[in-house]
Amino acid sequence: MRLTIRKVLLRYWHNLPLPEGNTREETMKVHINVSKIIGTNTVYYTAYRECEIPYRGYSSFMKIDGKCCGRVCSADLPAELDKLPARSKERYEAVRAWHESRKEESYRLILAEYPELASAERFDGEIVVG
Repeated sequence: MRLTIRKVLLRYWHNLPLPEGNTREETMKVHINVSKIIGTNTVYYTAYRECEIPYRGYSSFMKIDGKCCGRVCSADLPAELDKLPARSKERYEAVRAWHESRKEESYRLILAEYPELASAERFDGEIVVG
């Protein structure tokens, strides 16, 4: 993989067009954050989505161009999962599967912009190179 100095050393954002969908989340603007760990060769790619209501809907946020964006894999649980009985096996399995689906969505959005990262390491909704 070949990265330019600008891509590696600076944080920057890409506005990715999303296919038309019937949910608000699918039509919200997506940004891919590319950041390098200083003093290493490690580069992280993370997907963020603009928040409809600032600081709501996600557990991890970042300001991008003055707009509040939430990390795609940190989205709040849907109401139907939140209503499941606490500490039940059913809730545990449903929430775990839902979190995995959010991570997969994050990987899909990153790979849409950077297909050359298909074989890179994936960790907790981020793609890591280096």
